[in-house]
Order: sequence, then structure tokens, then C-alpha cells
Amino acid sequence: TWGKHALSTFLGSSPEQMKTWEDWDPTCLVRKTLDASVNEILIDQGDADQFYKDGQLLPDNFGQACDETGSGIQVLLRKHPGYDHSYNFIQTFIHQHVQHHARCLANVVD
Repeated sequence: TWGKHALSTFLGSSPEQMKTWEDWDPTCLVRKTLDASVNEILIDQGDADQFYKDGQLLPDNFGQACDETGSGIQVLLRKHPGYDHSYNFIQTFIHQHVQHHARCLANVVD
């Protein structure tokens, strides 16, 4: 799952609350969704991100789930050496995400 710490913080950690985690986990959601409204997802991941190192962020699992479902979603997973989960990481790559979303939205509107 996306991150036990995050999911338990936001959704709760009782056995009953944990049953709802899959409703919010992107990897679980893509496995349940056969009719995707997007065809391309961009993910940037820093390899020095502590959440990534601790196994709380699993972008490879997400890409694998997209491949396995045959949803047609192409995952562009870019890993960046030396970057963590900081503001510097986000501000370095945010403009590329804005451009990516603009391209995707233009395809929807056309």
C-alpha cells in the first residue's frame, strides 16, 4: 500500500478503518479500474527520499499494476539520484508536471 504511516494517520489504524485503505491507495485503485480516463501518468521520485527508502512510497508497484491491468495507462516513472521529498525536489520538477498536465488536458478538450 501507499504508506502505512500516511494511511493510518489520515484514515485510522483500527482493523475496521484499515479496510478502507484500498479505496485511497493509487495502486489498488488502478487495479480496480479498467476504464481509465487518462492514458499517461508522470511520476518523479527522488532516490534519497526517506519515505521511498523505507518502502512507504512504491512507484514501481504502481507502474506494474498499470501494466498488469491492461488499462493502457503509460507510467512515466523518473527516478532522480540525490533528491529527497523536500521543497527543492518539488520546485525542480513542478514545471514539467504543469506542462504534462496541460498536454493531457489539451488532448481531452480537442
